[in-house]
Amino acid sequence: MIEETKIVKAISLINKLTKQGELIWKINRNPINVSLSGDEKLNGYTYETIYNDQNLRLFKFNSTFYSEYDTWEVSSHHRLSFTESNGTSLWDFPLGREVDDLYETVRFKTSNVESFFDKLNLDTNEDDLPF
Repeated sequence: MIEETKIVKAISLINKLTKQGELIWKINRNPINVSLSGDEKLNGYTYETIYNDQNLRLFKFNSTFYSEYDTWEVSSHHRLSFTESNGTSLWDFPLGREVDDLYETVRFKTSNVESFFDKLNLDTNEDDLPF
């Protein structure tokens, strides 16, 4: 098995490259072969990219479980996976904060938030603003 520190460093590098715009992710609105099991359900879109000739998929999912308080609980998680070109999952990275951080970076980058704020030209003098 791979050392946990290598996995953390790999995810951190992918996140850094994504933030710098060197790694581009695409939204997949109709994903197939997403690795979910039991009570897991996809929550939103999946995001896909290719890095070092490896297909990567990132997504958010909800899992339902029966709690110690005799109620059903839902928790959200993020999964990063190696996939085949047809979308079949090959291996899932361990769940963790690094995958959560990457998901937020990818979501931010694919929604063009930076472009929106750049177009607003907010660097103008406060006296020039209409409010």
